[in-house]
Amino acid sequence: MLQVVDQVLTDLGPAALGQDAASPVHKPARLRSGGRVVLWPMVEAAQTEEADWTPDQDLMWEPDAELQLASRIAEQIKAWLEARTLLPARGRPIRPGDILLLVRSRTTIAAALIAALNAAGIPVAGHDRVKLLQETAIRDVMALLRFVLQPADDLSLAELLKSPFLGWSEDRLMCLAHARPGSLWTALQTSQDTEAAQAAAWLGQALAAADMTAPYEFLAHVLGPLQEPNGSTSDWGSRRSRPWLYCSIWR
Repeated sequence: MLQVVDQVLTDLGPAALGQDAASPVHKPARLRSGGRVVLWPMVEAAQTEEADWTPDQDLMWEPDAELQLASRIAEQIKAWLEARTLLPARGRPIRPGDILLLVRSRTTIAAALIAALNAAGIPVAGHDRVKLLQETAIRDVMALLRFVLQPADDLSLAELLKSPFLGWSEDRLMCLAHARPGSLWTALQTSQDTEAAQAAAWLGQALAAADMTAPYEFLAHVLGPLQEPNGSTSDWGSRRSRPWLYCSIWR
């Protein structure tokens, strides 16, 4: 890596870098622990033509370049771990904690990498800096908090129904919400649908807990003992283990 940097600086020359003299040669802090520079083929976004959307049309699209690159990186890391690739500097097989992913800037590629690593079952610490209100888990919890404060807030209830708490599809939500005579909460409570009844019962428990507990205790209850309507943990299971999910909302 350092040799590549030195070669690039030499090719550019000091004038291109605004320097009076050549850059010093870089030397590794640990000798005999060299690495490799592997250049992958460039990933380009697929060029597709926009088509008019119709309600009964299933749209198909290729993942954009950042999603493709994130998936490729996750597949490579998974291959190293499954093959128990030796880490020479440590004299043992490589572990997830030995790998550090650096990005030029915190654009969507950072979130795509975390999602791809989670999908591949690879433990990942997440961002080194987190914008809390942009985290999907935080936004889901905020929708729940808005609902328990004001059950007539249709938008927050719709967000909550589609969140991992309840896991509704767009079609199921549309069937409930379209042409309803009153609020979305009233429509959910009076629906004859089994899943709607389960969702209403779960939300009723959340409302009851909100009336009797302080904010932190309420969140601990919702993210812990209060399970999803079907008794499963869905994909909120991994999120429940994040300590910052509790303390950030409380703050």
